[in-house]
Amino acid sequence: KLKIKDEKSPEREGNVKSLVAENRNQKTRIENEFRSKIKFAVEDFFKDFITVKDDFDKAMEFAPKGEEAEKDPFIQGIRHLASKFENICGKHGLVCISSIGEKFDPAIHQAMSMINVDGKEANEIVAEYVKCYKLHDRVIRPAMVVVASGMPATKPAEPEEKAEEETEENSDETPTETVEETATEPENTEENGNC
Repeated sequence: KLKIKDEKSPEREGNVKSLVAENRNQKTRIENEFRSKIKFAVEDFFKDFITVKDDFDKAMEFAPKGEEAEKDPFIQGIRHLASKFENICGKHGLVCISSIGEKFDPAIHQAMSMINVDGKEANEIVAEYVKCYKLHDRVIRPAMVVVASGMPATKPAEPEEKAEEETEENSDETPTETVEETATEPENTEENGNC
């Protein structure tokens, strides 16, 4: 009987150790989930709050600027409120990310359109409808942006006078050249249509 007990004791020890380890893992998992819930408990509030902040920021863009504005106590008070907004948001982990000039990142950006812009690289953000907000390390609203295609902007249409001059010059040339020009014109219109 003692031999049988001695043989079973290592098995029981292994079972007890695995149960203890499983219990510890479950405890740490529950603690992490609880901490995460506390950390992001205000996420729904901030999702609503940032829409108000967007409106406030737009209003601040139209606030008067210059020497008179610097002396106006009302405008100074509004600017003070704006800086308080920023401080409170930062204190609670809400961060605003400006995207203009940055490369497009699908994790934090949502492309609304793609346009041809001179001097801009492909996937460079050229305009921003709505800013990105992060709560701690989680994106609670992606930025809505306009992205450069990397192609140069289309050239403006030539004035009618120049077009008339070109048609007069073309009428003096041989018919084969005229056929070539008419063949190339639809390609240009297709390119313009894609823009």
